[in-house]
Amino acid sequence: MAAVLAAMIFLTGTLIDFGRIAAFRKQAELSIKAGARGVLSAYDPVLYERYGLFAIGGSQPEAILSEVLEGHRDPENAEALRLLDTAWRDGEAIVSRPLGFHAVFKRQVLEEMKYKAPIDLTLDLASRFKGLPALMKEARKTSDLLEDMRQAYEKREAAFDRALKFQIEAGDAMTEAFKTSVPRPPVPMTGGRPAGDVQDVADAALMYGDYTAKRAEDAARAEAWRQREAERLRREAEEKRKGASPSQGATPSPSPTPAPVEGPLYAAQISAYERGVVKLAGQLRSQAAEAFSSLEKSLEAASKELEEARTANQEMARIAADAGSAVGTPAEWPEETGEGGFGGGEAGSLQELRRTASELILTDDYWSRYREELESVRGAGIGLRDAAEAMAGTSDLAPGSSELDDALRDGADRLQAQLAGFADKHGASGSVTAGRREALKSERAGDEERRTLEKKSRTAWSGAAAFLATLAGIRSSPEEKQAFERLDWLYRRNLSWNEGQEEAAAATRLPADMAEGRKAAFASADGWLDALGDGVTGMRDAMYFAEYSYARFSTAEPSAVRSLLEDGGDGEGLLMPGVQENEYVLYGLRNPSANIAAAYGELFALRLAIRTMEGLIECRSYGHPLVVLAAAALYGITEALKDIQGLLDRSAIPLSKYAKIDTYYKDYVRLFLLLHGSSDAQTARRIALIENKLDVDLQEAYTYVSARGVASVRLWFLPGAAKLAGKSVSWQGTVKGNRYEMAFSSDSAYQ
Repeated sequence: MAAVLAAMIFLTGTLIDFGRIAAFRKQAELSIKAGARGVLSAYDPVLYERYGLFAIGGSQPEAILSEVLEGHRDPENAEALRLLDTAWRDGEAIVSRPLGFHAVFKRQVLEEMKYKAPIDLTLDLASRFKGLPALMKEARKTSDLLEDMRQAYEKREAAFDRALKFQIEAGDAMTEAFKTSVPRPPVPMTGGRPAGDVQDVADAALMYGDYTAKRAEDAARAEAWRQREAERLRREAEEKRKGASPSQGATPSPSPTPAPVEGPLYAAQISAYERGVVKLAGQLRSQAAEAFSSLEKSLEAASKELEEARTANQEMARIAADAGSAVGTPAEWPEETGEGGFGGGEAGSLQELRRTASELILTDDYWSRYREELESVRGAGIGLRDAAEAMAGTSDLAPGSSELDDALRDGADRLQAQLAGFADKHGASGSVTAGRREALKSERAGDEERRTLEKKSRTAWSGAAAFLATLAGIRSSPEEKQAFERLDWLYRRNLSWNEGQEEAAAATRLPADMAEGRKAAFASADGWLDALGDGVTGMRDAMYFAEYSYARFSTAEPSAVRSLLEDGGDGEGLLMPGVQENEYVLYGLRNPSANIAAAYGELFALRLAIRTMEGLIECRSYGHPLVVLAAAALYGITEALKDIQGLLDRSAIPLSKYAKIDTYYKDYVRLFLLLHGSSDAQTARRIALIENKLDVDLQEAYTYVSARGVASVRLWFLPGAAKLAGKSVSWQGTVKGNRYEMAFSSDSAYQ
């Protein structure tokens, strides 16, 4: 019995120790977990209240851990039996994952905003903007279509101008070539002119009669002189025969005196005419060849320009083919729009305006008529060239002839008529050319009005650019500059610590070209409103960060901006970081006023898109689609500037002429935050703002704790047996002397 009793006691003691060890392990595990949670419970209250973020506070984590572990032990009492006399040693709390890490910071922001952000955004902002995205897409399509149509139209009209220029050059090539050889206006081929130096075809024809008369008279004089000379020589010969044997003493008779020489009277005039008419023939041939060659080159160039114009017209037809279709439906939006929302007729008005773009397209028969017109220039040129060559051939035969008077007069008359007819039709002021000018002028009805409106728009655009430049150029004090330099240093330190990529600084200047600015404004508006639509459906994390910034950071008040612009005061401290935090998150510029200017630049772009949409509807009465576009641009710029001024004066402006819903500067900043999302650079700027505001270092604001410690419990029965059993059974611990000990750890974090 003693042996059996000893065995029972041995077994019972061992089982008791095993049970105590299991209870000990469970209690120690719960204790270490409680210790880790206890460390996290000491969070920074200011950081949480101000920014909704958790980080371990100023208490020593090891001290909190030790206090929690001691609190979970059975109290020391000499009169009570302590089943578990747990003892802890080597307790430590290792903290990590600082809030300065972007992944940690973003996770806490997402946890903070995942329920509130979609509801706040839907109720507070998206419901008021319902209907605008679809309308803006229609307006953007209309504006882009009309702008593309305008560019193609101007390309076509510029090609027409060049074609007309070459057409006029072709006419001038013929008319100017014969300027010295063919009189204009034509000289009547009646009467005559004294023969002499020939200057033109009229001289050649009208001098010919006098030339033949003078040449005949000189020939007659020469013949008479020849006959008299022959008679004289005959008499001399006869007298010589008679006086061959004279008598002695007789006096010989004197020799007869020769007849005086009488030369031609008109040799100079005849020679001048003959030289002149031969020279004129050469001139006519060379002038005709060169002029017709120039005409061919000019007409070829005009045909190429006409083909370029036709290509541009085809491009206009392609653009107009898509005019009537509606845009796709944007992202889902809440059903309720509230009072004063958009009606249903605005989109239809924009679609109708797009359809009017087809009125600018020229029909196919227009091009065939224009080609026939160019061919008529070539045909008239051929006729003029042939008339000149025919006159040149007749002129070549004139010297020494006497029967070409009619031929020369007919040739000169025909050549003059051909030149005059060509000039009257195809010259710079000819009827065909004038008709082409009038046709182009008729086709360009409204261009002058459009250019006037575009000029006014450029002036208004310059005014908007000047306003933003003025805002960006406000001088800041040394204190304000120093504050932003410190903020920039904190931002760059955090960005470098996270190895993030810095984003390019936002531009505060408007594009130099008004059309490019309008197109960029519509593109940006699409981005903002699409971001808002995505935020409503909860599809983008960027919405959480945008709403977090909107809720937790400050935004510059328009009244402060107005004060800064008007009286040059400090604008209620506007140029200090703490007053324009969201603007700094968006743009991150070191210049104290540049972030404000960048925000108002984006605001102007969005209001420009909305007001241009209105202008496209309001200015339809202009009729001509390109004039409507120019008028809408002027309307948009003017009204957008008024909106900026309205925000500065009253802090609120209506969403649109068609939606009488008040919107505020903060609403637009909220949209910009949605669009820009949450880049590494923006996250670093948010962290920098928190560090600057609270004077904390989020690189040392830890959010994760790993609690560790070694716990032991005294064994009651047979430590040796327990030790022996420990060699064969895995207790996950060790027996040292009469105590069983084991290492415990627990990790915990705020998220």
